[in-house]
Amino acid sequence: MTADIERTISACDICAKFQRSPQREPMIPHSIPTNRFEKVALDIMTWCGQDYFVMVDCYSKYPELLPLQDKTAQTIVERAKSICTRHVYQWRSRQ
Repeated sequence: MTADIERTISACDICAKFQRSPQREPMIPHSIPTNRFEKVALDIMTWCGQDYFVMVDCYSKYPELLPLQDKTAQTIVERAKSICTRHVYQWRSRQ
């Protein structure tokens, strides 16, 4: 019965005319960083059943992926700290 109702509504010209269109979200620009690791983007992704922590430097667009055993806040913070510590140390040692 549900499938019949959906078919009837999808074939109805009046329903299509007055159907709500998806509201477009405005783009929110962000400031452009002037140095590496001044601003980073973080995410969690799953690929082939494995979860990964993703950090991208917004200045250089350099991505870093680390596997996750779990998605707890403690694990996420540990992964973020390990990436930042490694890259900030390398960046400071080159100056």
